[in-house]
Amino acid sequence: MTLYRRPRVWKKRLALAATAVLIPYVAIILYFSHFMVSPPRMRVSESSRPVLGVFMEVDRDREGEPGVPILRTVDPARVAGLQSGDVILRVNDLPVYSNADVADVVRAGLEGDLVRVEARRVGEDGETAILLDVPLAFRPVSPADHGLLYQDVAFTDPLGRTLRGWYVPPPAGSGSSAPGVVYGHGNGGDRRHWLAVAREVHHAGVAQLFFDFAGRGESEGKTISLGDRESGAMIAGLEFLASLNEVSSTRIGLAGRSMGGAAAAIAAGRDPRVRALVLDSPFTDLTREVDHALAGYYLPPVLFRAPILAVAAMRGRFEPSEVVPVASLDTYHGPVLLYHGRDDEAVPMTHALEFKERVGDRLELHLLDDTGHNGRRPAPYALRIGEFLKENL
Repeated sequence: MTLYRRPRVWKKRLALAATAVLIPYVAIILYFSHFMVSPPRMRVSESSRPVLGVFMEVDRDREGEPGVPILRTVDPARVAGLQSGDVILRVNDLPVYSNADVADVVRAGLEGDLVRVEARRVGEDGETAILLDVPLAFRPVSPADHGLLYQDVAFTDPLGRTLRGWYVPPPAGSGSSAPGVVYGHGNGGDRRHWLAVAREVHHAGVAQLFFDFAGRGESEGKTISLGDRESGAMIAGLEFLASLNEVSSTRIGLAGRSMGGAAAAIAAGRDPRVRALVLDSPFTDLTREVDHALAGYYLPPVLFRAPILAVAAMRGRFEPSEVVPVASLDTYHGPVLLYHGRDDEAVPMTHALEFKERVGDRLELHLLDDTGHNGRRPAPYALRIGEFLKENL
């Protein structure tokens, strides 16, 4: 007769300990791999908000007199009668010291609300006081916010997925040989990522294509690949621009920020038609970037990197080891303009220094003081990008 033997206590404890370690380990792997290829998704169609239509950049001493000049106006402010150069003193009886003061009032408004604007205008006949009511418009973000005409467009990537975006034509009178640029956005963003430079680049005479990568924004797809398949989308965007009558097929550049920068660099290394390259805070190597992200959570890369990348690769259908943007520039021989924040918490500044060391004199590097990965770029940023594209396309 066989007697039942109870398992030894130490075996139970060992099994419980292994389970207690294994469950959070697997959870971390699943969380990181999911976030890598399917971060929260923004959509232009969900970006509707109240708009006044004035642009100001100056911050004034709040102990002094209020008054900030308007750099430019678009509808509805333009229709109401405000002009570039007018100095806004108050909105809804609140003093104005910066664009943020106006934005606070607008953000709290509803469609059709009237904003009382007090301003002054200096002309040949002296100074004129202005008092008018501007009705708020409620609309999604678009190039129209910057006074630019645009078209909603769509094209397909190499896998046949529909990519949606905006096309901003070159200025009227550019003829049939205008240069063009294709923009690639970051992993957590969409086509709006580059809108801040649209006006300056337009004035430089360049046609512009803003689009959502597959799995982002309004485009088809559910996952991203951190620059791998996105590089093919950048080339598809190049081909779209090259097919337009007003754009020269031999004068097209790429611009990319964060993941879009990685995609643009890889695409430039693959397609000899790329004439100029603008990058903002790209990583040099995806594996190294994953190590940095894990270290930020105090997780040892040696234990987590391989399984996280393996799961992400399976879900995103790409090969992480091939996402090495800095190596792609070995086969791209054109000029590069690179911006990177000194305080970038997501992609350390050392990545930019490695790009510079590898590319050499062909790369123009600008390190931005007091600027993080998603921080606001300074005013000269857009101007220099426009100049760079005009000089090299």
